[in-house]
Amino acid sequence: MYQAMKRHSLLVILPRLIAALVLAVLLLAATTGNIVRILAGPQDLLSLGGSVQAGDYVKVDISQLMSAYATLDNSGKTVKSYYVLKIGDQTYMSLHAGNHYSSQFSRAADQAYDYYRNNSGVLNPMGTVSGEVETLGDDWLKMLNEWLTGSSVEGFTDVENPTGTVLALNLEVDHVGGLSILWNWVLFLLGLVCLVWLGVELALVASGWYHRQVRALLGSDAAAAQEWQQAESFGNARVGKDYIWYSKGPVHHVFSFGSVVWVYKQFDPHVLGKYKWPVSIFTNQREYHELCVKEDAQREQMIRILHAHGGRFVTGYSQDNYDQFCSDFGAFCARAAAGDPDAGSPLIKLPD
Repeated sequence: MYQAMKRHSLLVILPRLIAALVLAVLLLAATTGNIVRILAGPQDLLSLGGSVQAGDYVKVDISQLMSAYATLDNSGKTVKSYYVLKIGDQTYMSLHAGNHYSSQFSRAADQAYDYYRNNSGVLNPMGTVSGEVETLGDDWLKMLNEWLTGSSVEGFTDVENPTGTVLALNLEVDHVGGLSILWNWVLFLLGLVCLVWLGVELALVASGWYHRQVRALLGSDAAAAQEWQQAESFGNARVGKDYIWYSKGPVHHVFSFGSVVWVYKQFDPHVLGKYKWPVSIFTNQREYHELCVKEDAQREQMIRILHAHGGRFVTGYSQDNYDQFCSDFGAFCARAAAGDPDAGSPLIKLPD
């Protein structure tokens, strides 16, 4: 019995297990390598110099910024700025960062102007940024070359015969693997959450957590297990001689016919699900159970089955039934034992 319940629970949660596994694989595959690189730390860009290449994760002090060589505006607002970055003797490349760096980079450019153009001052360290080196597009490379020759910086004073080197590379600040560092962490942690979720779901099935209520009531009762094997399926339930079992999603429940004190049909069907017409059942322990069938007409059949198995209970919902159930449960159970049907009660839901 319990092994069959485990298999049923596993089948019910299988779609979300597959979803968790697919998400975990995709997210971890996309980010694990990036996270390892982030944790290992960036290389020093100035140490690499001209040997730097696309894909390197590097860091550099922004005092090496010279100026913005190109900007992209939208409705008069700058949305992208690309900067000239000096990484060695007469060697230059591009750098791009989000607009939240703009004020910091403007100060660095002001300092560089005095140092490179006016031959005054010193290049003070202004903070390190890190990111991944990527290939610079042809249009941006052309603008970088034009800025270098137009500004007559070191290595490009002779326009006809420049001695400087321009690398067709761009340092994308705060990015690794095409994603921002923040999004790498977010997606990586989501992948871990999916993996943990998968493990927890499997552990819940294996431990029998989804049928804990059945085990608490029946334990290892061999007679009940035999009855379960021979029980007739009806809607989401299995109807035996003394007990009725049902499942709600992956969770299994059981109650005895003799414990039922109140049965009524809910007015509204469930919106989703194969079995959408519910019958509400309360026991003498005030426990609530919900049996569901495919068609509305089958609910009367369900109630007749409960009667046929010796169930004695109040039938139907009314305000009087509800008030007595809440305020004088003992009298309500006495009515149930007397088999008071209260069959003419309207079919409405319990108040919130």
